[in-house]
Amino acid sequence: MHFCKFIIFITIFIIGYSNISFAQEENKYKLKVLQESTNQPIQYANVIWRDLKNIQLQGGTISDTQGDIQINKINNDVVILSVSCLGYKSFNDTVLLSQTQEIYLHEDIFNLEQVTVTGTRTPYTLKKAPVLTQIISNKEIETVDAITILNVLETEIPGFEMSQKGYGAAISMQGLDANYTLILMDGERMAGETEGNIDYSKINAGNIERIEIIRGASSTLYGSSAMGGVINIITKKPKNKIDLNVNLRYAELNQQNFTKLELEQEDDGDTRLYKRRHDLPNLNGNINFGIRNEKFYSNTFLNFKSADGYQLYDSKSNLKYYPTSDTTIIDNENTGTATSNINGFMDYTISQKLGYDSGGKWAHELRANYYEHEDFDFDNNSIHNLFRNFSIAGNTKYSFNSEQGLNLTLNHDTYNKYDVFDKSNVENQMYRQTFNNIKLSYTGKLGEKHNLLAGFENLYEELGTDMFDSTQIMHNKSTNDIVLLLQDEFSVTENIMIVAGIRNGWHTAYNYYITPSVTAKYSLNPFNIRLSYARGFRSPSLKELYTNWDHLGMFQIIGNPDLTPEQNNYYAFSTDYTNIKNHINVTLIASYNHIYNKIGGYWTDNQKLFVYTNLDELSAFNIESILKWKFYKGFTLKSGYVYSWIEQKNEEYNLSALSPHAFTSQLSYSLTHNKYQLTANISGKITGNKEYHVLDDDDGYFPGEYYRVKLPTYSIWNVTINQNYLRYSINAGVKNLFDYMAPITNFNTSTSPGRRFFISIGYKF
Repeated sequence: MHFCKFIIFITIFIIGYSNISFAQEENKYKLKVLQESTNQPIQYANVIWRDLKNIQLQGGTISDTQGDIQINKINNDVVILSVSCLGYKSFNDTVLLSQTQEIYLHEDIFNLEQVTVTGTRTPYTLKKAPVLTQIISNKEIETVDAITILNVLETEIPGFEMSQKGYGAAISMQGLDANYTLILMDGERMAGETEGNIDYSKINAGNIERIEIIRGASSTLYGSSAMGGVINIITKKPKNKIDLNVNLRYAELNQQNFTKLELEQEDDGDTRLYKRRHDLPNLNGNINFGIRNEKFYSNTFLNFKSADGYQLYDSKSNLKYYPTSDTTIIDNENTGTATSNINGFMDYTISQKLGYDSGGKWAHELRANYYEHEDFDFDNNSIHNLFRNFSIAGNTKYSFNSEQGLNLTLNHDTYNKYDVFDKSNVENQMYRQTFNNIKLSYTGKLGEKHNLLAGFENLYEELGTDMFDSTQIMHNKSTNDIVLLLQDEFSVTENIMIVAGIRNGWHTAYNYYITPSVTAKYSLNPFNIRLSYARGFRSPSLKELYTNWDHLGMFQIIGNPDLTPEQNNYYAFSTDYTNIKNHINVTLIASYNHIYNKIGGYWTDNQKLFVYTNLDELSAFNIESILKWKFYKGFTLKSGYVYSWIEQKNEEYNLSALSPHAFTSQLSYSLTHNKYQLTANISGKITGNKEYHVLDDDDGYFPGEYYRVKLPTYSIWNVTINQNYLRYSINAGVKNLFDYMAPITNFNTSTSPGRRFFISIGYKF
């Protein structure tokens, strides 16, 4: 009901708002923004102008769907005009408005003009960024028709792997699990983690403007868990005076679990409800509504999605080799039976962003997000899981002048988990994690060659769970982290830049720590060469510090308050080559990451008691290459390859389920004819064979021994076709084109149910 009222309100508002006259046309200069190679209009280009004689007289606007812009007439016709748009090189020049009628932008194939902030927390265009940064644009996200952040990252990053654990989706990047990759939303941490994995379903692709990816340790700027990389998701802002985007996507069922007749014949209401939930439609609906004028903007995002649950089956026998006994067992016990369950779900998200930017000294932004997710497993016990998340964040920027400024950010994020009893609808809370984060930073020039960043941060974390006490009553634990950081971006020469930083912190669980980093960049056109060293850390989680949990009498997990942070030394060399004339960009990255004081644990009391401790070391070596090439008119090829090698000290057996080789590729074709646009894309990922060891359980052939598992190379390919005409769009495609399904399913194999078709329709106002 509330949702319907909200839609009615938006509709009435649009009708009223569209009837307002913003200005009389005779009092405005009229310009048009066009693409240089095709003369096609460029919509949603950002335009900023400053009076040449009076720099205090300034303004901004955005081109409409026809590429038209209007600027208020001023006494002096000569202005400094800046025009920018994602995918195009920025235009910056002095122009005579009374004579200029058309502005031409050159295509920026590799997003080199895109401004990025993640690598240094200060703005740089991608081509000048001292820290190697990968940007995934909104256009690239739309091309592959992604639903969540995981769909995007799997397609774009060769070293990114996703698997399904008992608690849900789990990721790894560059050979390291989720504990070492920090995922941010608009630069802020997100609550609600399990073994380092957040709830990825709450990050909807329909609200992503761009994704910025930093490989390697970034703890100096971002603190705990940024030992292997940082992924920063930047959400959308409105680009036009009125933006209304509506999209609905429908896909085939993953699996038909129950027929209509079975449901009709079912007498028990709870069982009927249980069965109906496992055939929910595969739907994804987005509404993006934004308004903007010269200083104020507002963006409202609504999302609903649901998916059916499905089960995966072993179609082949599992070959187990026990090295200690030198015995090979052909295990066909699970052949033809369900061995992996993928839960069905239903969730919705409401996000609001408000901003004010005077174009002068002050800029403000406020963001709020509410998310609710219901998870439906395959246990017919009249209980299902419910997850709720609420976050609110705001930041204020004050500029003393064009070279100095202050930035204050406040962030609150709370994530809750419940057991819901279907009959009574009673919610039993079993988990609550809260982040309260405050950051104050100063940026400013020091002479001609130094750009300083100085900051203060405080991160307060509180966790409530029933796993802190043997009585299984919910208790709260908390930690506080107080930080000072300093970074200097030193332009040694025109071609050499050094970025050095240090983080000093005090944590309530383990007292004082220090984290340095340094990156050197040498530009030798058309090459950029970077060398990096960084020390990173991961704080022990509150679970690892204080858990006292008995799992149904089967085993017990005990925390350790004396744990120290995991630490690492990260070394990297990278080079990128860009040839604008031939439309080619190549990046090569080699890195070595050594992690020590790694938090693991040991089993005692005949595998009945697990105790956390600092005992392990891990080394990860990666070589990664990325190619982007627009080799023919309309055709673009993107490919990536990664080789990863992992060695874990104190482990006699290889427990890492990482594939040493992975390859991604995308081939896109784009066509624009008048008001019709077509984009066709085929994307795929090849995951190399992997070999690892698993500890046999009490019911196994050799209890307490390790057996070797081998998984063969496989690939999954997707096809999408996007068509836009005027304000309408229709997209269609197929996931898993060649219908691959893992012959043996476990936590480390593909979770695809096979080939599935989808279609989506959209409207842009």
